[in-house]
Amino acid sequence: MCQGLARSFGSATRIPRLILAGSNQCIRHIQLLKSLSSSPLKRLRVAYIPTAYTFLEKDSKSTRSIGDRRRRRMAEARKKGRILGEVLDMEVETVELSKHISVSRQRLSRLLGGVDIVYVDGGNTYYLLECMRLSGFCEEIRERDCIYVGVSAGAISAGRSIETVSWKGWDDITIAPDTDWSLKTALEGLRLTEKVIFPHFDPELHSELVERKTRENGWSIYDSDSGDGDVVLLGDQDVHVEW
Repeated sequence: MCQGLARSFGSATRIPRLILAGSNQCIRHIQLLKSLSSSPLKRLRVAYIPTAYTFLEKDSKSTRSIGDRRRRRMAEARKKGRILGEVLDMEVETVELSKHISVSRQRLSRLLGGVDIVYVDGGNTYYLLECMRLSGFCEEIRERDCIYVGVSAGAISAGRSIETVSWKGWDDITIAPDTDWSLKTALEGLRLTEKVIFPHFDPELHSELVERKTRENGWSIYDSDSGDGDVVLLGDQDVHVEW
């Protein structure tokens, strides 16, 4: 176990390094971490990343200025971070990676320094990953001694590829125009796991799609019993944990 997590939880405690989900079902897993803390008086620190949903929709009918819309969106994100802190009873700081804010690598490093958990929320996966790269988050998270929690887009981005985001076609790729998404390398995720994540899986709606796309990529469906396979299917009640 990494030294920082050992100090927070005790060297004999088995702590997950990844908690991935399609919805907020991961919250109950995070709450369990409090009982594992080596000091019940220590409040675990969380960096909340709302970036995946802080982009501005291109077809918005709002008459407000772009600057005002961005400020309002960030106020919503900070409010969500405060609510998350209350639910978890943890110290939560909202850390925005948006390219429109221009967070310096030095400031990002300081904001992520000493956190126990990095919680990356859902939204547009293309926008999230583009901002992760431009801000230096990709390098920072690999250097961090912390638990990565990913929800929806945050879960997809943790894997070795984000190709699954295109299978349902929910995310608008034009929201992230500074990346050439036709390149295979552009679809590489954070690779915090070598699995590929498919959230919001509904067997009735997606089984045939997933089987076809998985076969086209030369992948296989992940089996939680054996631990074999590439594509992790996450229904909205499912959570994937790695140690």
